[in-house]
Amino acid sequence: MNSERSTVKYPKRFKQSFLFNGLVRHNHISPMDIDMFIDYGGHSFFYGEGKSAGVELTKGQEYAIENIIKSHSKAGHPSIYIVFEHLILNPNSPVIVKDQIVKKIYYTVKNITCKWRYFNRERTVLDLINWWENKEKLKIKK
Repeated sequence: MNSERSTVKYPKRFKQSFLFNGLVRHNHISPMDIDMFIDYGGHSFFYGEGKSAGVELTKGQEYAIENIIKSHSKAGHPSIYIVFEHLILNPNSPVIVKDQIVKKIYYTVKNITCKWRYFNRERTVLDLINWWENKEKLKIKK
């Protein structure tokens, strides 16, 4: 894989915050960002959300994640959303995502149902990407 593709193209812009002030909608829904996304040619999708250690998803984030994966599942596209945590306390220090520990996933099971799965042993983000690609028999062009 071209290592340049996995780096930040515009580091100064990458550090710029996007604030969603004033965008709360009816029923108190509001925008959220997605930390990681891999599109397998429109056939399968891999999402990721990173959290500092000890920080949990909000209920709104959980509902949104469930709706994203259920929507893909209904369309016949196996998909997964992982939640990983990191221990990097300094906000100016980078987090190397591939090495971070996955705490839970929400994913398509047998192209019909979706469920949460929690891990009590260490599985890295890279472990989960490899597992997903093998599980779904995804062909990756090199």
